[in-house]
Amino acid sequence: MQGTHVLDKQASLFPLLESTIKEMRALHNGKLWYQLSMVLLKYIEEPSLQTGTHLIELYDGFVKEIEGYIDEIVCVQLASKASDQYQGLENKLNFLKKINDTLLSDKAAKLLLRTKMASHKLSHGNVDDAWTDIAEINKEIDNMSDLDSIVYSDYYYLASAYYKTKANYEEFYKNSLQYLAYTHESKISAEQKRQISVDMGIACLVSDRIYNFSELLEQPVLRTLKEIPEHSWIYTLLETFNAGDISRFNDNMTKYKDLITGNMILNDHISTLKVKIKIMALLELIFNRPKNDRNVNFDTIAKVTGLKLAEVEPLVIKAMSKQLLKGTIDQVDQKVKVTWIMPRVLDTERIAVMKKKLDSWNKTLESLVKTVDNGNFAAASFV
Repeated sequence: MQGTHVLDKQASLFPLLESTIKEMRALHNGKLWYQLSMVLLKYIEEPSLQTGTHLIELYDGFVKEIEGYIDEIVCVQLASKASDQYQGLENKLNFLKKINDTLLSDKAAKLLLRTKMASHKLSHGNVDDAWTDIAEINKEIDNMSDLDSIVYSDYYYLASAYYKTKANYEEFYKNSLQYLAYTHESKISAEQKRQISVDMGIACLVSDRIYNFSELLEQPVLRTLKEIPEHSWIYTLLETFNAGDISRFNDNMTKYKDLITGNMILNDHISTLKVKIKIMALLELIFNRPKNDRNVNFDTIAKVTGLKLAEVEPLVIKAMSKQLLKGTIDQVDQKVKVTWIMPRVLDTERIAVMKKKLDSWNKTLESLVKTVDNGNFAAASFV
């Protein structure tokens, strides 16, 4: 085989990669194709190879000769990286189309390849064509099961990128969460972590349909926001909304005024933020109350949310219309009886709240058991 000549060339260009290249030669000579394919997947991520046409040369001069011996999913991953180094959308798509036409038989591999082609279309501004592909890929994925996680990962990353271009914050957020669910943190570059953390944080703040902040705050990738000083204020805002803390929100709006107004998306959604923090304050108030004591008067809600008494009912109705809580409003007695509240991902603080509730419930149950044991149950219940 002539493919090892490409390895010789890259070994001379990049001495630091010589040990990996030596390993690939040995695996190639030993016809250990699976092991070779795993090493290749790591090799194509080497920073030295990301410029010029090194990955194209690797694929055309080495991978092409072993295509028939390696898993098709892996083959598509290798081809996808190589396609990034072609100039122009047409050249990228033509290269990938040849792979599809001459090599692939596996449906999952074809989906993965099509996802990459749609990604190229989107990055080159062919948004409508990309959406056509995204919609069709989504249908196929829904009709298949047990796909390799890379298929889901790449699809949801593509879908989130599409919705970002459309400023559809809810769909961007949902697809980004799915991307994170199918992608190991080690597979996400530092820059990708930074970007997705910022974008998801902003989307979570400004969408009028996303209220489960703890779901985002529990994502390991969100550590990036805390660790980068220039973005830590976004993390602080997310914590404030998660706590439903009006006072802290007002402090944040003053402290980070320049940063908030300097962010075009946040600046355009100031009114949304002000309404949303009040809804979060309402939810926090109800969540922290025992389940058997969720009759809340308007005065209490007004005090917690900073609203006038006349503004309480419209806020409660808004929360109900968004399916954040269910219940009834007593306009005469000015009370809200809550029968259900949106489940939340429990962080450490909320686990402590739940423990307190369970302890209270346990004491109530113990008291009831004692009443029954003492023979007072009938009297207490029926007299």
